[in-house]
Amino acid sequence: MLKTKRMFLMPATAKMLDAAAEQNWDALADLLGGVSVDANWTQFPESFAYVREHLQQHPDEKNWWNYFIVVGKDARLAGNCGYKGKPSPEGTVEIGYEITERYQKQGLGTEVAEVLLRHAFKFAEVKAVVAHTLPEENASTQILRKNGFSLVGVVQDDTDGTIWRWQKKK
Repeated sequence: MLKTKRMFLMPATAKMLDAAAEQNWDALADLLGGVSVDANWTQFPESFAYVREHLQQHPDEKNWWNYFIVVGKDARLAGNCGYKGKPSPEGTVEIGYEITERYQKQGLGTEVAEVLLRHAFKFAEVKAVVAHTLPEENASTQILRKNGFSLVGVVQDDTDGTIWRWQKKK
């Protein structure tokens, strides 16, 4: 488990990913220790099935994928975050995060990105952390700048089209 001053980042288990992929929020709430989970809290429910299937084939990567974000004082799910796989041979790992609407504009995204960075840089093989955003100024670009990321270029993604690539070196 990773922690910030206000949150716990719970590593996703196979059962948690199953519940999230099936959008069974009651089961997910139980698996997270009885926290409150708002219906339709995520914009990307299909991502949980992808992660679940990937981890079935690569169980050694479990700590390099999904975490559920729980706000401690509220005992409520505030989103999910994690890495997009283990570090590359070049030593790069990608982070991503999603904060529920209820908790946006409260600095939680900044805290999440910070703890993901700190955790990744504990590993000797990680030389840099990257993130991708829409090609426009938005909340994610502000979060990344606050955490010391620099905009390093424009990328063409097969799914998302033109996106911005951000990076922070160790």
